[in-house]
Amino acid sequence: MPLDNPGSRTQSEYLDLASYILSNNALPAGAQELTFSALSNIQVQRKDGPAPLQDGSVVRVVGCLTQGSDNSWRLTKASDPVQSREAGKSTGVELKASETQPLGTRTFPLPDSNSYGPNKGHKVEIKGLLDRQPGGDRITLTSLQPVGASCPE
Repeated sequence: MPLDNPGSRTQSEYLDLASYILSNNALPAGAQELTFSALSNIQVQRKDGPAPLQDGSVVRVVGCLTQGSDNSWRLTKASDPVQSREAGKSTGVELKASETQPLGTRTFPLPDSNSYGPNKGHKVEIKGLLDRQPGGDRITLTSLQPVGASCPE
């Protein structure tokens, strides 16, 4: 924005624009003043609450990369999947969100790969396509990158 010169406005102008869009769509005001750094944390949901992610959605999950006794790979202590715009590795605001994302309670099986080894035991971000299965959700990986040095035991 604008289309003919993207990124040419000041942070203050983009903040004013975001405030205008939010208020004109009848979204309630927050408890504190909107700041530029807070924009990445705003999640707009449907009036009746968030809808479940659709099968095949591009998602981002953060967790601990572990290898089982049977040599299978899993993402443990994983966060709930959140929708992502890009299937590739995160950068910028999305990467910062993954770095600060708290761990969760979910576990996702991962496809076998020889490339996981260097990240074993680390906090990682995975992205991929959500595959809803009766026995538990799976994620078809499109990217994996470390976002923390290690995971707590």
